[in-house]
This record gives sequence, C-alpha cells and structure tokens, in this order.
Amino acid sequence: MDKLEKKSTEIKDTIVIKIGTSSLLQSDQQLNLSTLGRLVTEVKKLKSLGYRVVITTSGAVGIGCQIMNIKNKPTNYNELAALSGIGQSRLMVILKFTSNLNTIKLLILK
Repeated sequence: MDKLEKKSTEIKDTIVIKIGTSSLLQSDQQLNLSTLGRLVTEVKKLKSLGYRVVITTSGAVGIGCQIMNIKNKPTNYNELAALSGIGQSRLMVILKFTSNLNTIKLLILK
C-alpha cells in the first residue's frame, strides 16, 4: 500500500495551508479551479494520513472583485468589507462542492 494511501485514525499534527489571491485567481482574474482541485486532493491525502488540516486565505477581497467585475481594488473600508464577504462566501461554496470538506476547518482571513 502506498504511504499516502494509508488510513489512520490518530491525529498527528495540524498543518496550516495559506492560499493567497495570486494562487486563487488566474491572470485574467478568473477563479483558478485547477489550483483548488489540487488543493482538495492534497488535503484528502493529508487527512488520510491522520493530519488535521486548516486552510486560510487572504483572497476573499480578490474573489469578491472578480465576482463584482471590479478591476481596481478599492481602498474604502466598507467596500473592502463587502467584497470580502462576497468572496468568502463564494470560496466556501466552491470548496464545499469541490470536495467533502465538512471535517476540515476553513478559515477565511480578510
């Protein structure tokens, strides 16, 4: 059996994965589904080895800008907060539907 396929019920350590806007969005500002798919695959492998995985991202505002078709990131706090909320909720939905991440803590940082 491949080492990465080994099932374990023992929690070893916590691994924190930080994903920035440049990893979440392609150069055309579209969501990088390929990167998210690879992330999900790697998280599943780590979990099967008994690791606890926490995902953090600073990309919520960037995704919010992409959804709202805003080319230049605003500087106004209220606009940034609104875009962050829009981006955060979209990212959580995408990750949830990309894989069964119910047992992984998903932390979205502004």
